[in-house]
Amino acid sequence: MTETLDVFNFKHCVKQPRKVVFGPYVFDIQSRHLDESNFANNETHHFNSKLENDKLLHITSRTPASRGDWVSTATLEFQSALSDRSTLFPDTPFLTGADDLALILSFLTGRHVRVGNDGVKPFLPVLPGESLLSGNYFYSPIVDWSNFSNLRAAGGSEAMHCVCLAMTSSDVLIMMSMGSTALDILVTKWHSAEKTSRFTKDVRAKLDAAKVVFESHLNDAGMEADLVRDVVSRLKNIASESAFLKLQAFLVRFGMFPSHAEQVIVDQLKRFNSQRNLVVHSGKVKLDVAATVDASVRVAGVIAKLVLTISRVYVAKHLLMIDDEFGVEKARQSVLAFFLNGTFNGQKVFDEDFDVFMQRLELHWQQKGELPDWD
Repeated sequence: MTETLDVFNFKHCVKQPRKVVFGPYVFDIQSRHLDESNFANNETHHFNSKLENDKLLHITSRTPASRGDWVSTATLEFQSALSDRSTLFPDTPFLTGADDLALILSFLTGRHVRVGNDGVKPFLPVLPGESLLSGNYFYSPIVDWSNFSNLRAAGGSEAMHCVCLAMTSSDVLIMMSMGSTALDILVTKWHSAEKTSRFTKDVRAKLDAAKVVFESHLNDAGMEADLVRDVVSRLKNIASESAFLKLQAFLVRFGMFPSHAEQVIVDQLKRFNSQRNLVVHSGKVKLDVAATVDASVRVAGVIAKLVLTISRVYVAKHLLMIDDEFGVEKARQSVLAFFLNGTFNGQKVFDEDFDVFMQRLELHWQQKGELPDWD
């Protein structure tokens, strides 16, 4: 008999008992794993049509949020890699391949997943996040498992961990600070590997010469020696692009920002960046980015989600090599739409709260039988 491990809180969206091959792993999803009531869920909005008296009616409904249970939702055929030392965190001796798999599943599904037997308990709340994947992804999942060494070198391990700590939090400061840490790791690693800096050897030589002249000027002006040393030491970072330009180049490279943006769109990115910087460096949220304080808080919440979404899209699409048109690709488009026109998943972030947005969608569906073009 094949030894198995339980997989807890894994929302695979598979509707019939079957086995799913996920890279080197084989999940066995049985009838007892198909009960959707096991999962915690946010409020769900439904858009349907029905015939009534020979007339096609377009109707909407809502299912309220629900609490879930910490239960096994699949079993996993055991293999030695699951008990071997972690590939994603090789320097952490107590982590294993099972932890690697749980982290990836958590990162992709938006729910905290654990793998193991013997009464495995959740170490974070059993709350619903937002899945990055479309509902049918695990019917034929494809991940480039051969790219794991590159994923680790690109900062993907630490970034996924940060995202997973933030993704189910209701606290904007936690979401944005952990999300920003993940994003900064990924951008820094990518920019270093790209070697596309415009600060060439010749440019750096000119800057070094200018620093010598500047230091001499400060000494001649009578500035205290320790202050001169302090100022000059901080000039070392001048010979590289700013963090903002690195972020912009990263977003352009991976299709989340236009390559030749007008100034108004660049200003939108600057507002996004200043909001996350304020949270990271002072633990505060900017309350003057929209017409009212309530609207500014709403925008801050969306920016927190955007920060997480950018990291999730990059890792999933370009490090795990996942091609998912209705999940990952849709998420990429939602980031781009925010910078282009101030919408996120169709919501006019600066102008309407979520309830007003949903009322607009429901009315449009009831009248036309289709959802509006979000972009």
